[in-house]
Amino acid sequence: MDNRRVIKFFPKSGDGSGEVGRLIDIMGQNGYELLSFTIAPSTAATLVFERPAEQHVSSSPAEEDVGAGA
Repeated sequence: MDNRRVIKFFPKSGDGSGEVGRLIDIMGQNGYELLSFTIAPSTAATLVFERPAEQHVSSSPAEEDVGAGA
């Protein structure tokens, strides 16, 4: 399953990379891996995440909620 996130990204402000890093950490805690990262001229960044195939199937609904409180 893919998940796309678009965030504001201002590379000259110095905070843009921190915001990207925080998003990667949050998505990683939910079982996603960064697949693609694109910076648009409109000061936006698009990050596409993918959850590995073995994590798609859950043996119980409760397991999906673990770590989702980030």
